[in-house]
Amino acid sequence: MHFAYDTEDVLEFDVALLNTAPGASRSGEEELVDTEQLRVLLAEHGWSGRFDRDEQELSDVLGVRHDLRRIWALERDAMVAAVNDVLGTDDVAPQLARHDGKDWHLHASPSHAPLATRLRLESAFAWWT
Repeated sequence: MHFAYDTEDVLEFDVALLNTAPGASRSGEEELVDTEQLRVLLAEHGWSGRFDRDEQELSDVLGVRHDLRRIWALERDAMVAAVNDVLGTDDVAPQLARHDGKDWHLHASPSHAPLATRLRLESAFAWWT
């Protein structure tokens, strides 16, 4: 199956994010403990848009990681329902974006939305495509 480059990027990021959790990480420990580690992870995967770089943002991203791990563990039909729940929120605001040398592509929310919102929605869009 061939995905658009942005979809591949999001799915690869999801795997990297999920693998920072205790029990899933190589060390077996939490591997996303501060905002600098989050910054590095985002930079490694080319995320653009708003970054607050504070403890609240880190906490929100860890909450998204928890939700994504739960969704990825579901069976297919249950996963569809969970993804539809994410896509059914008021935060969804699809728009075309062009950045970092990439041509026009679909983003699930505006670049000024909070990082956790963008992570959750972009993941749901990637699963849907």
